Amino acid sequence: MTELSPFWKKGKSEPMKTVRKDRHGGKYQNRIFLLLLLMAVVPLLIAGSISYKVYLDEVTRQTDLSMEAIEAQICNDVEVTLSSIRQFYREISTDDQMSWLKETGSIPYSDYSNLNEAQNLLKGPTYLDEYVGSYAFINIMQDWVLTNNGMYRLSEARNKEQVDALLEKAAQFPSTLFWMNNVGEKSAYVNGIYQSKTLDVSGFQMIMKLPGNVNRVDQIVMVQLNLPRLRQRLDSNLAGYELCIFSSDAKTIYSSDEVLENYFSAHPEELKNEKRIDNLKIEGGGEYRLRISGTSGNGMNYVLAYNLGQMKEGAGRILGVSLVIMGALIVLLILSRIFTSILYQPVKSLNAYVSDIAGVDTEEMDEFSAIRENVVQLVDTKESLQLMVQNQQKILVEQFIIRTIRGEMTPEAVAGAQEQFQLPRARVYQLLTAVCMLEGETDQESELENEALSMTIVKKAPEGIAAGLITPVLCLNGQILLLTGANTQEELREKTMRIHTEFTEFVETEFGCSLISGVSQVFPGLKYLRTAYNECMETLKNTGSGPRDHSDITFYEEIARTDGIISGYDYVMENALTKAVNDGDCEEAAQLVDKFINSLNNRGITRHDRNFFLYRLVIAVLAVLSDAGLSANQVFRDRSEDIFQKLNYICESDKLKSYMNSQIVQPSIEALRQYRYQASSEILRRIMELVHERRGDITLTECAEQLNYHPSYIWKILKAERNMTFTDLVNLEKLETAKELLLNTELSIAEISEQLSYANTQNFIRFFSKYVDSTPGKYRKEHKGQEDKSRP
Repeated sequence: MTELSPFWKKGKSEPMKTVRKDRHGGKYQNRIFLLLLLMAVVPLLIAGSISYKVYLDEVTRQTDLSMEAIEAQICNDVEVTLSSIRQFYREISTDDQMSWLKETGSIPYSDYSNLNEAQNLLKGPTYLDEYVGSYAFINIMQDWVLTNNGMYRLSEARNKEQVDALLEKAAQFPSTLFWMNNVGEKSAYVNGIYQSKTLDVSGFQMIMKLPGNVNRVDQIVMVQLNLPRLRQRLDSNLAGYELCIFSSDAKTIYSSDEVLENYFSAHPEELKNEKRIDNLKIEGGGEYRLRISGTSGNGMNYVLAYNLGQMKEGAGRILGVSLVIMGALIVLLILSRIFTSILYQPVKSLNAYVSDIAGVDTEEMDEFSAIRENVVQLVDTKESLQLMVQNQQKILVEQFIIRTIRGEMTPEAVAGAQEQFQLPRARVYQLLTAVCMLEGETDQESELENEALSMTIVKKAPEGIAAGLITPVLCLNGQILLLTGANTQEELREKTMRIHTEFTEFVETEFGCSLISGVSQVFPGLKYLRTAYNECMETLKNTGSGPRDHSDITFYEEIARTDGIISGYDYVMENALTKAVNDGDCEEAAQLVDKFINSLNNRGITRHDRNFFLYRLVIAVLAVLSDAGLSANQVFRDRSEDIFQKLNYICESDKLKSYMNSQIVQPSIEALRQYRYQASSEILRRIMELVHERRGDITLTECAEQLNYHPSYIWKILKAERNMTFTDLVNLEKLETAKELLLNTELSIAEISEQLSYANTQNFIRFFSKYVDSTPGKYRKEHKGQEDKSRP
C-alpha cells in the first residue's frame, strides 16, 4: 500500500504545520462538544416528556391483553366444570336408579343393593370427584331424604325451617336445573363435625327439580360444589390479578379482593352490562383496571381487575430516574465544556489499542491514518474469524450428538437443538460407526494410539464425504461416527454404502489401515441416536476384533436371528416386558423380570455380559416412558444414573429381582398410568363435546382426525373412562337428540330421521326401537301425553 505523506513533508515550513494542526484540533473539539450536546440533551428531553405516557399506555395495553387471556382461561375452566356437572345430572335424571328413587315410597333401608347403586350414581363419575362436595336426594312426596351422610325423614331434619325455605325458593325458580348461591347459609358441619339429620343447604348448590316440570316439584336433587377446591384452582391461575365471581343474584362465590367485592355487592347493576374494559376508582380503596364479562350460561358474572396504583408507581419511578439522569447530564455537559480539550486523548488511545491488535507499524502516521490502516488489517482477518465461528459451531454440534448418545438430552431438547443448529432433516436416519484395525496386541498404549488415529482421520475427512452427512464426522471413544439421512429407506441404504466406500478408500489410502464398520437399524428421528449407537456397538462386537487385511461392514439386521435372540440377548422377552409396562400389567411385568434373571443364571451369563443385558433391559423400560412423553428424571428424579450403578453391586438373584421390580419396573408402570389418566380426562371431555356438537353424526375416524389422535387411542379412552365404545356414545347422543325432538317439536318422524342423517325412515325407526323398546311414534304419543297431563 502506498504511504500517504503529511503535507509538511512536501516543502511546507514547520510553523505552518503547527498552525494547521491547532486549527483542525480546535474545530474537532467544537464538533465533539456539539455532538455530545445534541446526542445527550435532545433525545433525553424528548424521551423524558413522553416516557411517562408511553409507559402507562404500553403497560395498560399489555395488561388488557393479559387480562383477556386470563379471563378467557378462568371463565372457560369454571364454565366447563359447572356445565359438566349440570350435563351429567341432567343425563341421569332418566336413569333406572333415579327412577327407583322417585318411585320408592318409604325409606329403603333394607334394599342395600339398589341403595348403594343410587348413591354411586348421585355422587357422580370419577372425573367430577374433586368438584362434587356433597349430594342429597329429597323425596318431598314421600317425606324422606338420602344424602352422602345418611337417610332420614324430611320432617325430622334439624334445620327444617332452613330446608323449607330452600324448597320454597327452588319451587319458585323458573327452571328445572339451576345453580343456587347459599354461601352465607349455616352449614351442617360444626367445627368440622357433621350434625346428624341436618341437611346441608349451604354453599353453591346445583338444584334439579323432578320429574322435570317447572311448576311441579315431587323430588329434588341437590349437589354442592366443592368451593375450596375451586378456589384453590382459581388462586393458582390469577398471575397477580384480582378476581371476583358473582352468581346471578349478585352474591359472591369467589373473591380475591375485599374492596372489589364490597363495591359490586353494593352496585349489582354494574354486573348486568355487556363485556367491557373500564377504569374504576373506588373512594378510599384505590383505582382499578377492570374487565367485566356478561352473565354466562351458568349465571356467573366475572370481574377481573388490576390495581392501577402499582402501575403508576412504576411509571413514577421511571420519571424519577429520568429526572436524576437529566440532572447528572447537565452537570456532565458543564464539565465536558471545560475539559473538551482533553477529549481528543481517547482517539490516541483507540489508535494504540487497534495497533496492538492488528500489529501494523503506524509510528510515522497521524492517528486517523493509523486507525484506517489498522481497520484495513482487521478487515483482512474477517475470513479467519468466520472460520473460527464455524469451528465453534462444529464443536457445539459434536457436543449435542455426544450428549444425545449418552442419554443426557430429552426428546424436546433434541428437537430444539436440531432446529437451533439448522441440521438437515430427513424422514429416516442411519448411524455408521467405524473402528480402525491396528496390528499388535490390544493394550492401553494401543488404545490411545487408536484414539489418536481416529481423531486425525476425523480432522482430515474430505469435505465431499462430510457434505453428504447430517452432522460433521465425529470421534467418540476412539470410534468414528457418520450419521446419514434420506427420505426413503432404499435411498438411505444406497447413501450409507456409498459414504462407507468413499470413507474406507480414504482411510486405506491416506493412513494405510483397514476399518470395521457397524450400521444401525433405520430410525425416524435423532432422539433415537442412543439406541442406534448401542446397535452399532453390538454389531461391532459380533463382527469380531483383531487385525484385518481388508475393511468390512456389517448391518445390525444381519446379526439378528429369526428366533429373536442376538448374541445371547433375549429380544423376545424384552419386547414382552416393554408391552407389559406399556399395558400397565404389573403382575406380568414382575414375572417377566424374574424369568429374565433366571435365564441369565441358567445360561451362566455373568460379570460384564450380565450387566450389559440388565442395562439393555432397563433402557428398554425407560424407552417406553420416553415414547409416552415422560423422561427418566421425572419418574426417578435424581436417581436416573444411580439405578444403573446399583445393578453393578447386587449379586444375589433374589435381591436383584426385588430391586428391578420394586425400584424400576413398578415405579415406571405407576408413573405411566398416572400420566395417561391425567391426559385422558381432558381428551374425553373434548370427545363428548365434539359428539354433542355434531348430534352424533360423526364417525370414529372423523373424530380422531379433528382431535389429532389415532382412532384406536380414542377407542381406548372411551373404554377406560366410560366403559363404552365410540358407537355406543354416538348412539346415545342420537337417542337423546331424537327424544328431545319427539317431545319438544312438531317435526314428523321422517323429518327427525333426516335431521339425524339416516338414509331412510325405517332405519331410524329400527334404531329407536332397539334402544327404547318402542317406536318413535308410540314414544311421542305416550310421553307427550304424560307431560300434557302433568301440566296444570
